[in-house]
Amino acid sequence: MRILVLAPHHDDETIGCGGTLAGLAAAGAEILVSHVFDGSTGIAGLTTAACREARRAEAAAAAAVLGCRLLPGLDMPDRTLHEPGSLIRPLIALLRRTCPALLLGPHAGDRDHEHRLVAAAMEEAFWMAASPMFPELGAPCPPLSALLGYEVWTPIGDAALAVDIAAGAERKRAALSCYASQDHASGWPAGAMGLSAYRGTTLLGGGIAEAFTLRRMRLGARELIDLFNLPGTVK
Repeated sequence: MRILVLAPHHDDETIGCGGTLAGLAAAGAEILVSHVFDGSTGIAGLTTAACREARRAEAAAAAAVLGCRLLPGLDMPDRTLHEPGSLIRPLIALLRRTCPALLLGPHAGDRDHEHRLVAAAMEEAFWMAASPMFPELGAPCPPLSALLGYEVWTPIGDAALAVDIAAGAERKRAALSCYASQDHASGWPAGAMGLSAYRGTTLLGGGIAEAFTLRRMRLGARELIDLFNLPGTVK
């Protein structure tokens, strides 16, 4: 199973779904991570070029810990004004190149403006990538199975899915520590693990978890039975 994770910024994928990614990778899934914005801001005192290089190196280290493959980013400029539709075509092209079954990205209610841009673009690219639209962006990919939204800046108000990440929690913690520049700036590792502990308590009745929105999902009867471990046979 191939999974594509879109992260607006370098560390969003680990904060929002690092434990889930570690578990999926351990189960044999192929996990691809692509960062949308170029990482040219976020480390005080560095030039934009040096900041970009440092943040990409941190992301590569985190991906290695989680068992993911880091793809070239879309290199949209950080913290500048982008038109709402400017990300749709690059995302369609990326989906057609990678043909994932599952797409993860920030949830639509996140208060970070760039996170919301990515979430909105994902909604459109999700179905457009499988359509004959924009043939210049590559051949249509098979329809994706699901689109999940993870939380970073803003907790999800009504989570549709909770994933127990007990098996991947230490790998998430280790991957978060790879983002040393962000830990120094704002203490993200402690905050992210605290949110996961809270999600375990409130959504699973204990343990540690990550929460997701479920924006779209395509299931056949066999997949539905497998998902919920239901009895019965379907041919």
